[in-house]
Amino acid sequence: MMDINIIKKSTNWADLNDELQKADQSNIHLLYPLLPDLIDHRSWIIRASTLEIIGEGDLKQFVHLVKKAVEDSHPLVQSYAIVYCYSLLKEKGISCVRKQLNSKNVLVRVTAETVYYVATWDTSYLKKIRKIITRRNCNPSNYYAVLRALNLLLIIKQHPELVELLKDIQNVAPKNYAIHREIDELIK
Repeated sequence: MMDINIIKKSTNWADLNDELQKADQSNIHLLYPLLPDLIDHRSWIIRASTLEIIGEGDLKQFVHLVKKAVEDSHPLVQSYAIVYCYSLLKEKGISCVRKQLNSKNVLVRVTAETVYYVATWDTSYLKKIRKIITRRNCNPSNYYAVLRALNLLLIIKQHPELVELLKDIQNVAPKNYAIHREIDELIK
């Protein structure tokens, strides 16, 4: 059970994050007044967890916080914000995604390209995603960003071109990465 007092008083980001992970539909409303402060927390992990709470909880009333996070200083927070902006707003969220299509940060850009592909089915973006993720020196966080975005926005195994994309990741990702197992679970 989530302890709201720990969330309010914690000075340790790890303890705070542990409590945030306990949020569910029965107690999420207790976090509503804290979300604006949590989205500005000094720890990027807390900001990302806050986005997860808003996005997974379908808390459209806090979409302004998600839009703000699209411009966050940490690329992983931006990545989460891009996915949840589209997830919460659908077509109205495309502007959040478009802002990041030319990002200099590869993680942010590949996330935006993935979401934009799902939103538009423009195959030129699928090619851009594939070019990034099949590089031998691709950062593993890029694999996970693509997988996470696709998994949150649709049922991957219903889209053969996306199954093929994920198999491309498996072909280049080191064999000891957990992403192999995660992809297998999603495409079977």
